[in-house]
Amino acid sequence: MMLEKQIKTKPSGLKKQWITENLGLKVISVLLAGFLWYLVNFTGSSEVAVEVPIKFEGIPASYELLWESSKTATVLLTGRERVIRGVVPEMVTVALDLSHSKAGESFYPLNFSNLRLPHHVSAVKISPTVIRVLLEEIITKELRVVPNLAGRPANGFVVDSVDIIPETIIAEGVKRFLEDEKEVFTELVDIEGISRDTKFKAKLDMNGMGYRIDSDTVMLTVKLRHKEE
Repeated sequence: MMLEKQIKTKPSGLKKQWITENLGLKVISVLLAGFLWYLVNFTGSSEVAVEVPIKFEGIPASYELLWESSKTATVLLTGRERVIRGVVPEMVTVALDLSHSKAGESFYPLNFSNLRLPHHVSAVKISPTVIRVLLEEIITKELRVVPNLAGRPANGFVVDSVDIIPETIIAEGVKRFLEDEKEVFTELVDIEGISRDTKFKAKLDMNGMGYRIDSDTVMLTVKLRHKEE
């Protein structure tokens, strides 16, 4: 029985011996690992560069932004390692206030004051440092609608007149593109072979136009008369 008891208690002694053996080194190793983890996660810093769209804010209602020298900015960020690892471009905002802008070309500095950053993150560099923008005045103008007919009516008929509803549309756009405009054409309306007054629904041809309109569709009534011999 005594021998059996000694055998049973032997593992416990080995375990105790393993724990106490080189106890000082083991404690130092644990402390060192904890210290390194602290350095990396709480005191160690890291950097990351993100490309962010520039938000042009406060554009006056009577102006339109025609052109900008850059649509994005590259921002170099720094912060604790564990924070920087979680930073994505959507968390960073680059905003440029144009509320006091005038018509024409202007230059605006881009610096850290234009940034909105996550907590515990700071910026080291931003590029570009200057943004050039072009603003133009917006005007409205009434334009006459002109039908664009293609084809011929049936034999014995000719076009007598074309009624258009509406006869004019209101256009809005940049002054340089709109101020000299007087009319807007419909897309091609095929009247080939018609033999009586016919109504058509036609879209306005806005291809390449630098302005907007209040309605892009008109109604045409093509009226015929007998061709004089």
